[in-house]
Amino acid sequence: MQVVFHTAGLDLAVCGRILGLSVFAFFAVVIEIKENLEILFADRPDVFIAGDLLWYPVPDRRETGPIALDVLVAFGRPKGRRGSYRQWEEGGIAPQVVFEILSPSNSAKEMADKLAFYDHYGVEEYYL
Repeated sequence: MQVVFHTAGLDLAVCGRILGLSVFAFFAVVIEIKENLEILFADRPDVFIAGDLLWYPVPDRRETGPIALDVLVAFGRPKGRRGSYRQWEEGGIAPQVVFEILSPSNSAKEMADKLAFYDHYGVEEYYL
């Protein structure tokens, strides 16, 4: 799995203050990423992009429950609305790309746990 910390062109002090202020600012960043990805892949009917969506990697919730993804990209899946991303109903295809918006409340352990979860269930690229 490739993990990328992308900070080029961002004033991290400003972003941290904005994200620390409100949920509205968090969703503004999620929407910005999602909308730009949708523009980038507008001509690809086989690329599903979503923001703030629950991902169920397996049907057995005793194995693992869902995880809320800030932004996901799944190649090989059709565009369209979904109430959640159930991997077993999506041809077994995991989201290949996940974007995570950090906030001051995210702990290092929480982020390490998410990285391990994503890696275990097939995410190929993880952007923080």
